[in-house]
Amino acid sequence: MVDKDSYISRSDKAAYKVIDNEAMVVTPGSNKQYVFNLVGFKIWEMANGEIDIRKIARAICEEFNVTYEQAVKDAIEFAEELSVKGLLEVKS
Repeated sequence: MVDKDSYISRSDKAAYKVIDNEAMVVTPGSNKQYVFNLVGFKIWEMANGEIDIRKIARAICEEFNVTYEQAVKDAIEFAEELSVKGLLEVKS
């Protein structure tokens, strides 16, 4: 489960490429591809295992016109979805 105190990191098994500020990611063990919008790309880019959801949400607020509460909610949902797909790892 992902919460505000969670640290997220990109899975070593996920292959990705950045093109024009969009991340194209391939799911481990399959040929599924995902393309993230600018907010998703920002979260993906910051998912280094050393930054918690709160700091990611603050960065989203600074770059995009969104409230902190909405940024936290979006970052948590994004991280949960990608962790289920094996693209992100979550640590508390």
